[in-house]
Amino acid sequence: MLDGVKRWIFFRKTFETIEEEKSFVKCVNGMKFEQLESYLKSKNIPYHLKTTRGGDRFFIPKGMYHTVENVNEGKGTIFANIIHEGFVQNLDERFREIWPIVSDNCDKGVFY
Repeated sequence: MLDGVKRWIFFRKTFETIEEEKSFVKCVNGMKFEQLESYLKSKNIPYHLKTTRGGDRFFIPKGMYHTVENVNEGKGTIFANIIHEGFVQNLDERFREIWPIVSDNCDKGVFY
């Protein structure tokens, strides 16, 4: 991270089916930070909180669910992502199923 302050929630969840995962994503997508933390607690889903500042480096494993919010009031943060150009068939197929529009954009080199 180059500058600023961010708060993160990281968690893993295993799903029996892609439909179960889609339902979960639909439920939590767009939740505010505190809402998601409360939801994960209520469902006994283990999670990890992290606050990052300029100069911090860390690795997010492929397939790790996470949410992030800026802590800086009125300011953004500068963050450099490094995308691993590997293919993990199961993860890539799940991502395509759950986020088809985002996946199509990624195929076109659009990552925002």
